[in-house]
Amino acid sequence: MKHLLIYNAIIWATVILLSAILFKDHENYNIFFIVIIGLSTVSNGFLSKFKKTQNTCIK
Repeated sequence: MKHLLIYNAIIWATVILLSAILFKDHENYNIFFIVIIGLSTVSNGFLSKFKKTQNTCIK
């Protein structure tokens, strides 16, 4: 699961960098960039929460 978090973060970092290069001249770039950052934060948060629930022991 730790590798999945790292891979997810690398993929989102790549998406953010590519969007910064490709869409920098677009008029709504600021909104698009904020949405991309928000989505990456939410997806990493969901994966972290899922990882925490898997590590608990039920007896």
